[in-house]
Amino acid sequence: MRLEKFMKEAGLGDAELGRRIGELLKSREPVPRVTVRQWRLGQRKPRDPEIIEAIRKLSRRRVTANDFYGSAA
Repeated sequence: MRLEKFMKEAGLGDAELGRRIGELLKSREPVPRVTVRQWRLGQRKPRDPEIIEAIRKLSRRRVTANDFYGSAA
């Protein structure tokens, strides 16, 4: 599932998802809203495996690394 679709279905905005990623990865600050927006729109891809894993967990495994790199069905 694409990040944008998940966020829409979950009612999450860019800032809120960034905050939740930061909370899940306790050693990090929230991900900036602009960065999440770029991921959502496909302008950028998350490169850090910890961030990708956090997105996977927050989406209950519906958004995976493959969804960012076009390998998902």
